[in-house]
Amino acid sequence: MFIYTLYTLTGETLGQTPLLEQAMRTARAYAAVRRVSCVVECRRLDTDEARRVLLNADGSMVKLWQAA
Repeated sequence: MFIYTLYTLTGETLGQTPLLEQAMRTARAYAAVRRVSCVVECRRLDTDEARRVLLNADGSMVKLWQAA
């Protein structure tokens, strides 16, 4: 089971949902309307492993666990 959390770039939590599509749709809308990037974190509840993606205002996405 997973939980998806939406963050601003300053680390403020905007919301959580167990639904991937809802998290991504909300993050894309937030970034587009405010013209700022935001972060969606996917956390696996059984192992506490987390991955984050950066959603930019132009609709592009950066997988932060692969960006190093």
